[in-house]
Amino acid sequence: MLTDEQLDDLTARLLKKIAPKLGLEYEEPEPQPVTTIEDENGLVHDLAKLVNTQCLIDTGMGTFMAVQDYTNLDADPYWMSWDGQKYTPEGLAEHINLVAPRNSDIVINVHEFRD
Repeated sequence: MLTDEQLDDLTARLLKKIAPKLGLEYEEPEPQPVTTIEDENGLVHDLAKLVNTQCLIDTGMGTFMAVQDYTNLDADPYWMSWDGQKYTPEGLAEHINLVAPRNSDIVINVHEFRD
């Protein structure tokens, strides 16, 4: 049985090989930035969507809050850590996904606050 990633890889390789034989030009898809994290319950959360909500992420080693700048309406929302670091959704996902697998103390909890 193939995983989704293996199936995607196989499909891309096949398309790359057969496209010229069909008279087509194969274009590599642009890589999409990873903005997802998985919490302790196995739920996948998209930080690019959550940053626009009232949300808090606790990893046990750090806390991150979604921030919208209402003084500059053209500014993109961002994530702010408890120690003052500012993250884009891509940057925070990369940070959490790099640190979490190597540290058993990290337990990811996502808290969404509703009005």
